[in-house]
Amino acid sequence: MELTAVPFGTTDWSTVEPVIHPGVIGKALWRTCHFGTTRVRMVEYTPGYLADHWC
Repeated sequence: MELTAVPFGTTDWSTVEPVIHPGVIGKALWRTCHFGTTRVRMVEYTPGYLADHWC
């Protein structure tokens, strides 16, 4: 892994539009930022979330 072009800073995740991934129960909200070739993601799960699969 090469971490380049990642500027120092903070991320206000509330300003990043979520992509919603439904589970069997509930949903996961993925908020993703890209810094060059590096992807940083914050995932929020609704209460009782149950995935429909696992990696």
